[in-house]
Amino acid sequence: MNRIFRVLWNAATGTFVVTSETAKSRGKKSGRRKLAVSALISLSSIMVSADALANAGNDTGKGIGTENGWIAIGEGAEADSTITTKEKVAEDPSKGYVAGAGIAIGYYSKASGASSTALGGYSLAESIGSVALGAGAHTTSTAKYSMAVGTNAVASNLYAIALGTNANASGKNSIALGRDTVSSAERSLTVGLGANAASLDSMAFGYNTSVTSDAANGIAFGSGAVTSAKNSVAIGSNSTATEENVVSVGSDALKRKIVNVGNGAISESSTDAVNGSQLFATNANVTQNTTDIA
Repeated sequence: MNRIFRVLWNAATGTFVVTSETAKSRGKKSGRRKLAVSALISLSSIMVSADALANAGNDTGKGIGTENGWIAIGEGAEADSTITTKEKVAEDPSKGYVAGAGIAIGYYSKASGASSTALGGYSLAESIGSVALGAGAHTTSTAKYSMAVGTNAVASNLYAIALGTNANASGKNSIALGRDTVSSAERSLTVGLGANAASLDSMAFGYNTSVTSDAANGIAFGSGAVTSAKNSVAIGSNSTATEENVVSVGSDALKRKIVNVGNGAISESSTDAVNGSQLFATNANVTQNTTDIA
């Protein structure tokens, strides 16, 4: 008597069943294949994880000091571990004390000031509470609570802010915004490529604008504008203000008109500017008087 049945594994039910000898068994073989693939994936994950851990271990930085709480990541990175308890925030006793350690992330980055942060290759934060962000960014030891953001940006005085590639803020409370800007005087402000403010409370806005060191409270506004006298303002491209207490809209070589000016008060004590229509009326009156006299 011929046999026309066979015993096969049923993967769906997890049991052996009797079926025709022409039927094919794939469940068990497929299950073995899935198991092998899963094992390979798991092994690969373990190998990748181990490699990642090894790389992280090679990049571990170090702390400066003996306390805990610092973070240093990257080859040659160093972070201050000193817990400061005497440095008053912003030199205001009512604001309490700083307590914390440094954070340095990046190749040879260094946060040597308490509670300072250095992020980027060769970034350096030397003063308490300062932030250096970007490759080569630097806050100096005299720049407490300052900020330097951008490649090679430098803040070197109290509360100074330098933002942009090669930006430099060296005046107390100064701000330099933009590539190659320089704010070297107390409370000076620069905005725009190559702008330079070198005098107390001075401001330079625009490409290559400048307020010189002897122009306290001076303002230069517009590409290439220069103010070189106290309390003066140069407005417009390539304008210059070379006398104290003036507003200039041009230069010796560049003349501009001021238009749309309202009528100024005309009196013995008036210091208002007068416009063309007022002068026209005055001239007309003079002409009429001359005619009447004749």
